[in-house]
Amino acid sequence: PPTGAMVFHKVTSTSDLQAGKYYLIVNETAKAALSARENHFRTSATVEIAGNTITTEVNTNGKPYTLTLGELAGSYTWFDATEKMYLAYTGPKNALNYAKDATAASAQWQISLDNNGNVVISNKHTTTRMINYNSNDPRFACYTQTNKQQPIQLYVSSATTDIRNLPQVDTKWVNVYSIDGRLLRAKVLQDEALTGLPKGIYIVGKKKVVVK
Repeated sequence: PPTGAMVFHKVTSTSDLQAGKYYLIVNETAKAALSARENHFRTSATVEIAGNTITTEVNTNGKPYTLTLGELAGSYTWFDATEKMYLAYTGPKNALNYAKDATAASAQWQISLDNNGNVVISNKHTTTRMINYNSNDPRFACYTQTNKQQPIQLYVSSATTDIRNLPQVDTKWVNVYSIDGRLLRAKVLQDEALTGLPKGIYIVGKKKVVVK
């Protein structure tokens, strides 16, 4: 995953949703961004927002965790390269879970924007569950419409030359298949394609790769 300081700008249209880019899930009111996993939810980290822009250290203790957007069968996936897992919803109740691959609908998401600049990220399998921010017990988790918490916003990584330690982003993304042809990961960055996978033989793009 990228490390050091990065610059992000607010997602304001679906054209900002691009597979392979890094994103932050944010609640602007609380100046909170999704961070590390804890039990069945995600903790939050404080960020400063100025002019729809966030500049922050990422992917380290107490800082936001970036998520890489992927696409799969008309849905989106969220890969956390720091935790080496995909965001998923498998319950119970308001959990925000994880999955080692994105083949199940529980690890796939629908994304839309409302007229107020908020983003609705709803689970493909359990469509009544969406990612919200709980300001009373600060955390990011999945809630229903009847138990809706604070809305979220998305920020996408910006091209910049004035921030040190910004990693070289490989814009090439690939699909990852098991040796028997099952799709395990869709449209992930090539450098992160095998992160967290167990030992075995995989097809990355059109190449056979061995994880030892």
